[in-house]
Amino acid sequence: MTKSMWIAVSVLLLLFTACGVFIVLLQKDEEQRNVQYFLARNKLQKAIEYKSLSLSVSDFIKLQGISVKLNKTPDFKNKTGEFIIHDYKEKHNIPTYVSVSASDVRFKLIDIARSFNDSEEKVVQDLSYFNPITDLFNKPLYSFLLAGCNDIDASVQVEYIYHPEEKTIFLKTSFQDKCLGRWKASISFKNITNAQQGKLVLALRHLIQKGDVIKDLKEFIKDSTITSLHFSYTETKFVQGYKKYIDTLYLRMPNQSSQAEIDSKGIQKMVSYMSFSNAHRQRNTDIANTIAGFVKTPDTITIQSKQGKEVLVKILSGDFFRRLTDVLLRLDVMVITEKTSFSL
Repeated sequence: MTKSMWIAVSVLLLLFTACGVFIVLLQKDEEQRNVQYFLARNKLQKAIEYKSLSLSVSDFIKLQGISVKLNKTPDFKNKTGEFIIHDYKEKHNIPTYVSVSASDVRFKLIDIARSFNDSEEKVVQDLSYFNPITDLFNKPLYSFLLAGCNDIDASVQVEYIYHPEEKTIFLKTSFQDKCLGRWKASISFKNITNAQQGKLVLALRHLIQKGDVIKDLKEFIKDSTITSLHFSYTETKFVQGYKKYIDTLYLRMPNQSSQAEIDSKGIQKMVSYMSFSNAHRQRNTDIANTIAGFVKTPDTITIQSKQGKEVLVKILSGDFFRRLTDVLLRLDVMVITEKTSFSL
């Protein structure tokens, strides 16, 4: 190849490179406008701030240095290091597929408690009246605080799939924190109309804006059917921290059994609460024993619904915990524990 040919090839390579850079810059500018348009369309532009936006080779949209201002809790301080939109699809302005993840999601649980109670004195008072048994599920935020999990530095993943023609929705999420451990959950619904799906999107918006999130979620699931459920929790410090709190509260001596663990009487109470009929008593006894074993030596616990089982939401009644128990039993869930090597 002659010298002039080398020069021509070099010039062509430079031109191709310049064109590629220009296209990427155009894409980045377009995505910047798309993100701004999305925030404006959903009236979130004043609530969500970010320092930078980038578009990767794989078309991932990456936002960095994010902070969210919540209308109902304006003093709640939070910061997210990185938020990635892996994929987003719409059909007739209806979200049909969303895949996102976030890392370095940092906030303090005490700030959330203080925001809802107006003062730190009120939070301390509520904590002093906390019932370690009944309030574990009624006031989970306080149970996390009492377990020593205040400073959160988490990573989160969310996947959302909606099929308008089939009227089905699939939701999958995972959450990891050094103290709270790893939580994974997935659930699928059928009989979800476009209007109901819109209520779910509205509920997410109302987490930031003023609005009734609970009402939106009730509208979302009121006529739906749960077709599958999967949940798992892997321990790092939360269960052990909560057990330590209970042991301290009841002044447990070295040779005494821990009131934080479930004894035979506690297992029988659980079975009686779950058993609607004697036909399911053995299954419920197995579930209660598995849960008791996990509390004694926490590692990973998984709840998986049986294939083919469904639950119509509107037939459920009672308080939240009663309804949750009813859902699990009607889905004929299997509860298993296992050893893992998960660490953060």
